[in-house]
Amino acid sequence: MVERNKNASLGYNSVTLVVLLLLSTWSSALVSAEGVPNAIDGEVSWPQSGSVDSGWLELSTTGGNDPTTNSQAYADWNLEFAPGAEVSNVSLQVYVNGSDGLVIDSPLLLARDTSDRLFDFSGYGPLGSLNSFDGLNPYADRLAPNSATGAGWTIPANATVTDFTLEVLAPSDPIAFFDEVNISDLHSAQHPDDGQLYLSTGNAVYVLDANNNPEIIDRFTLDEQMGDIVGIEVGPNGNIHIATTSGQFKTISRDDGTLQPGLAPLGMDGLAVFKVFTAGIFAAYNNGSLYEYDSVASEWELKASNGYTTTLWFGITEVYDIHEQSNVLYLGTNNGVPRYDINSDAALEAWGTGFSSTQNVLHSDTITQIETVGGQLLFASLDSGIARLNYNTGAWLSTWDSGNFLPADEIYGMASNRDVIHILSGDELVRYDRNNGVFSTSIGLDQINLTESPSLTLLPWNSLGSRSPATNTHVATNGNGKLMLIEANIQSSLTDEILFATGPFDSDINDVLEYNGILYGAGFYSKVVERFDLAASVWLEPIPINDYVYTLSRAGDTILVGTYADGIYLVENGVVRGNIPAGNEYGQFAGTKSIRDIDSTGDCSTVLGCELLFVQPYGVYTATADSTSASNPTRILESFVLTYDVAIYGGVGFIASNEGLLRYDLANNTFLDTWGSTSSSRLNYVQVAVIGTTMNMGIEGFGVARKDIVTGQSLSTLDSVTTGITNDNVYSVEASGNDLWIGTDSGAWIWDGTTATKVLDGGFYERPQRFYDFELDGSTMYAGTNLGLCKYSLSGNFISVATCNAFSSSVGQVTEVAVNSTTIFAGTNTGVYLIDKATMTVVDTWTTDDESSDAEVVVIDDVAYIGLSGIGVARWDITNEEWLTTWGDNVLGANGNIQITGMVEDVANRGLWVAGPQFFRLFNTSTG
Repeated sequence: MVERNKNASLGYNSVTLVVLLLLSTWSSALVSAEGVPNAIDGEVSWPQSGSVDSGWLELSTTGGNDPTTNSQAYADWNLEFAPGAEVSNVSLQVYVNGSDGLVIDSPLLLARDTSDRLFDFSGYGPLGSLNSFDGLNPYADRLAPNSATGAGWTIPANATVTDFTLEVLAPSDPIAFFDEVNISDLHSAQHPDDGQLYLSTGNAVYVLDANNNPEIIDRFTLDEQMGDIVGIEVGPNGNIHIATTSGQFKTISRDDGTLQPGLAPLGMDGLAVFKVFTAGIFAAYNNGSLYEYDSVASEWELKASNGYTTTLWFGITEVYDIHEQSNVLYLGTNNGVPRYDINSDAALEAWGTGFSSTQNVLHSDTITQIETVGGQLLFASLDSGIARLNYNTGAWLSTWDSGNFLPADEIYGMASNRDVIHILSGDELVRYDRNNGVFSTSIGLDQINLTESPSLTLLPWNSLGSRSPATNTHVATNGNGKLMLIEANIQSSLTDEILFATGPFDSDINDVLEYNGILYGAGFYSKVVERFDLAASVWLEPIPINDYVYTLSRAGDTILVGTYADGIYLVENGVVRGNIPAGNEYGQFAGTKSIRDIDSTGDCSTVLGCELLFVQPYGVYTATADSTSASNPTRILESFVLTYDVAIYGGVGFIASNEGLLRYDLANNTFLDTWGSTSSSRLNYVQVAVIGTTMNMGIEGFGVARKDIVTGQSLSTLDSVTTGITNDNVYSVEASGNDLWIGTDSGAWIWDGTTATKVLDGGFYERPQRFYDFELDGSTMYAGTNLGLCKYSLSGNFISVATCNAFSSSVGQVTEVAVNSTTIFAGTNTGVYLIDKATMTVVDTWTTDDESSDAEVVVIDDVAYIGLSGIGVARWDITNEEWLTTWGDNVLGANGNIQITGMVEDVANRGLWVAGPQFFRLFNTSTG
C-alpha cells in the first residue's frame, strides 16, 4: 500500500506514483499460473522457481482531501505470490516527473502483511517537485550586505532538476522623503487572487502584503514622461490597469506580476480619472471629455465633452470621480454631476446649482466622491456634507451634514462594507450602521493616529487571499505616510499600522550629524531633533526639544542640542536627560542666548564626563557634564567679531573670528597666540629656512610665518608687531645656527628666538635697503641687495666690499646668491657675475643674447645652474670652465612657457628642483 501524510497547505487533490519492480527472483514459483503449460481449468499451479517483472505501474491515490481530519491519501498495489514462497533479490524503482504531473507528497510504500517499509519519503515534502522552501514560506530577509542565504530546498540524491521557477519580489522599506511627507493622491486596487494591495502615488505603484514584514513587497516605477498615475483598476481578465495623466496606460499581469504594455493611449495630456466597470472601461479628462474603451477595436471613443450642450455638459475644469450605477455614469466634478446613459449612449442633464432639472437638489457643485450603498447613491463634497439619492425611486433623501449627523461639512473620504459606512468628516471617523440604519459614536482621528488634513483618504482592502488582511479592512491615511488599517465593521477597531512613507517633521533643518547609523537633524521651526535610520532608510520619531534648534554636536554617547534660548540639551538613547543653560549676555536680548556651535571632549554619559566649548553671538563659554550632573557655563571670551564656529583639537579650543583663529588652552584656561591668514597670493618673493623643527617662511607683505614640522602646529608670526622689525615685506630668510636672518624692504634683521637685531650699515654709500637673498658661507653671510653683493659677519657687522657700494659697484642689484669654494655667483636681471672670494672682484660675467628678466643661481658639485626665464637652465662647469648643454623646453617640459620661478637643491641630495608656471620637476644633477 502507498500512503502519504496529507499536507493541506499544498492543496494536492490527487497525486500519482509510478513504481517498477525489476528482475525479482523468487525461490518458489512467482510466475502467474495462467502462464504454466498444461494448466488445468479451475486449478492454479506454480513452478518451483522463477522471476517477475511487474513493469511500470502508475498509482493514483485517493482520499486525504479533508485538511481538518489530517487523513492520508492511499492506493493499493497487489502482487500475487505462491503460498509459502520465499521472496529474494527484489529491486524497486520509483519514478516521478514533476514537469509531467507525476508528483506525490511524502510517499510511504509499505508491505500490507508485514508493514515493512519498502520506500519511505515521509516528512521530506513533495517527491517530484518542490513548491516551497525548507524553512519559512514565503521567505523574507534583508541582504547582508549583498546576499541572503536563508532559503533552500532539500532534494533527493541523484535527482535531476528539469524546471526551476523562482518568484522573487523586492520588498521595500517605507518611502524615504527628505521633505515633509504629503501624499495627496492615492489610488488602489486589489489582486483578484491573493488580495495584495496595489497602491499608487506619483508615478509609482507599490505592492503591499498585509502579512509580510516589510509590508511593501514590490514596486513599479513608470517613466516620468508618462506623468502621474490617475487610476489603477482591475480589468475584466484580472490584470491590473494603470492610467496616467499623459493618457498612456500600463498593465500588471495577473499571472506573473510583470509590468506590461497597457491599453491603447488616448494621446492627450490632462487625464483625470480612469475606471473599470462591468459596463465598460471609461476615462475622463479635467475638461470634462468622457471616453469609453472599445476592446474589439483597441481604441478610445469620445462620448461627451465640455459644451456638449448648454444644459447637459458644460463649465467643467476638474473631474474627481466616475461612478456607475444601473448603466448610468455619474461624474463628480467642480460643476455638479454630469450624467451619461450607457444604454442609450447619450448624455443626461447634469445635476448642480447651474442646472434646472426638477430632479436636481444637489447640495454642492463640487462633488469629490460618489458611492453606492444599498439602494442609495452618496455624493460627497468638501463643503456641504453628503447628498443622498434613492436611485430606484429617484427621490432625494435628507443630506448628511454638520447640521445633523456629521461633525463637519468637509468630507475627505467614504468607504462602505456589508455592515458599515465609514466617513472621514472633519477631524472624526464617522460610523454608520447599515444594518440598523443609525449612526454610532464617531471616533476622533487622534484615536487612530491621524490628524485632519486635506490629504485624508479612505480606501478598501478586503479579505480575499493570502496577502490580504484577515478581515475586510478600510485603510485610512492623512497623507503623512502612515496607513491605518481599520476593521470594516461597526466596531472599527484599529488592527494595524503600516509605515508606507516617512519624512522629517519639518523640512527646515539647520544642522546634521551621524552617530551609530542614525542621522540627527536640527529642526529649527519644528523645535525637534529629527532622526533618520540610515540602514533601514526610515525616519524615526523626532525628539521634542520645545525650543528652536540651532546646532548639534556629540560628546561620546551624548548628543548635544544647541537651542535659541534654552541652552544645550543632553540627549541620550533618544530622550532628553539634562540641560546646560545658555550664558547670560547683554540683558538676555532676543537671540543673544542662542547656541551657534558646540564642540566637546570626553563622554557626557560617563562618570569621567565631558568638557564643552560653545559660542553664542557675543561670547564663548565652557561647561562640563557627567552621567549625573551638568555645570553652568563659564564665559572665557566676550567679543563682537565672532563668526560662530568652534572646534577642539589636542586640548586646544579653536574659535573662529574676523580677526583670525583664536586658540584657547582648555587645561590651563589661557589663550594662545592667534592664528591669522597671510592674505597673500601671487607672491614674487617667498623663501624658506628651517631651524630645528621650525620651518620659517618669509612672505612678502606678511612677515615670517612659522610652523612646527613635527607637530604640524602653527607658531606665532614674526612681523613688525611681534619682533620689532620695521617692515613686513620679507624678501629672504636664511638660517645661521639658531639665528634667523630676515631680509626686508627696509633692512635686514637677525632673530635669535627672542629679539630681532638689525644688521649694521657701512659708510654713506654702503647702506643697502632691500635684501633679496642670503647665502651662508662658513663664518660669512653674503647678501644680494639693491646695492649689489654685500658681505657680513655672522654677528651682523657690515664688511666693506667693492661689490656693495652705491657709488662704485659694477654689479648692481643682486637677487640671487650662490657660492662654491672660490667663487660667489651673483644673479642679476642682466646675467650672472662671478666674484672672487679672496679679492671680492668680478672675474667673469655671464650674459645671454636673449633677453631674460632674472637669473636664479644654484651651485651643486662645482656646477652652477642658472635659471633664465625665456631660455631655460644654463649650466657652467666650474672646474673645467666650460658651458654644458642648456636645459630648454624639451627637458623642462614647460609647454612653451619657459619661466623659471624658483630653483633649490634637493634636501635629500637627489638633484635640483626647478619650478615654473607649467612645470615642477626634480633633475638628476649627477647624470646631467
